[in-house]
Amino acid sequence: MKREALANPWYESFGFSLLETLINPDDSSIYGAVYMYKHYDSYQKTPLLGKPPLYVIAFRSTMLSSVT
Repeated sequence: MKREALANPWYESFGFSLLETLINPDDSSIYGAVYMYKHYDSYQKTPLLGKPPLYVIAFRSTMLSSVT
């Protein structure tokens, strides 16, 4: 059963949208995500401001408790 979120995803408050979820094909675990910055075009017209990246990749990991 999938649960409905009560709040917007955290990344939307930073101006990002989820582009792709990275899933391990061996065990179907999520190991990361690719996000796209929604306001990237706004920064192209202001050369004095630093340009943000268009894409951000976030990885997650799990610490194993035993030696593998």
